[in-house]
Amino acid sequence: MSCALHTHLLRYLVRKRVDFALEEAVKKITHDNAVAWEMKGRGLVREGMQDLKGAGGDYEHAVELAPDYRDARQRLAEYRLSAREANEAAGHFESLLQAEPDDPALLFGLARCRRQQGEFAQARDLLDRLLEGSEQFAWLLERARVAQAEDDHAAAEAFFRRALALDPRDGET
Repeated sequence: MSCALHTHLLRYLVRKRVDFALEEAVKKITHDNAVAWEMKGRGLVREGMQDLKGAGGDYEHAVELAPDYRDARQRLAEYRLSAREANEAAGHFESLLQAEPDDPALLFGLARCRRQQGEFAQARDLLDRLLEGSEQFAWLLERARVAQAEDDHAAAEAFFRRALALDPRDGET
């Protein structure tokens, strides 16, 4: 790996992680990790070009090379979820939640997996946990979808109305 790439990676680590040991930074600057970062970046470009299958393959490869690479694993989980592969996505979200059990994006991802898996009670519990802290449009919309799936049309309407009150311009509601 070139010195320029080493410097770039070290600069990235300094910006993203304030408290890390030099040994940790050196460990992270390995060939596999550098390739994993490149694969994640290429996946993002492919997503932008609407090559979702190619992006998913890049994220998969990045996670194979660097299993602890959080950003790549989260992108892979989101890709799997959008590809209707909820079981695989759930595994990735669960793995990430072990390190960050209160991360809203990860909890929301797992809730969407649970709805796709037909595990509505778990999805409801995760979404209600998120909604205790604050209300976000996407969370309310997903909570309404869970209520619909459970044939609780009154609750679904209430959640749709709350979502609409947050963003009346959104056409999805």
